[in-house]
Formats: sequence, C-alpha cells, structure tokens
Amino acid sequence: MKHINTYELDLLDLDTVTGGNISETAKDSQFLTEIGVMNDGISEMRLTFAWDSNSAAVDAGWASIGIVCVTVPFDTNRYYLNGKQIGRKAALNYAMQKTGKYIRITDYLMPYAS
Repeated sequence: MKHINTYELDLLDLDTVTGGNISETAKDSQFLTEIGVMNDGISEMRLTFAWDSNSAAVDAGWASIGIVCVTVPFDTNRYYLNGKQIGRKAALNYAMQKTGKYIRITDYLMPYAS
C-alpha cells in the first residue's frame, strides 16, 4: 500500500515545527561570534546533526559572560541572569553591554523574541 498523504520535512519545515530553536541557537552563536565571545558561529545544519555538542558550545559562550542559557531543541531557549529568567532580547543587550561591543541586533532576533 502506497502512502499518498506522506510529507517530507526539509530543515526549514523542521525548524518551524520545533519552535525555531535550531535557528535561534544558530543565531545566538553568530551573535556571540560577532561580539567576540565565540570563535566560530555554528550553522543550523551542524546543530541539526550534532545538537548536544554544538548547543553546549553556545551555552558555554553565554556562560562566559555570566548568562546561563538553556538551549532546548523542541522548546524556546531560556536565559538567566543572576538566577532570574530574562528574555532573549535582554540577554542580547546584556551581552553587548558586558563586552562593550554594540551591534544591530535586529538580524539576530526571532519573530517571537521578548
């Protein structure tokens, strides 16, 4: 029996289904690289095929400036400063303040960013 109602998801579709965290985490790595916290941005493709090690590198980048980031593959990432949860936009702004490197963050914000 052939399944005629079967759909294949490409990476963009998968990203939408998972809540955008592959993109969000990739954008975090690019942002952290641009402000000098990480040495190399991590692509969505690398995150897709090696989530544990690559998302841990992003978490470590955030930790180096005092933010605890919990990257989650199927939910929104969570950011904490001094034990209190903050929004992603606040985390990006804090990172720039901490490093003294200010860039335009609109390219790194997700449509649902707080």
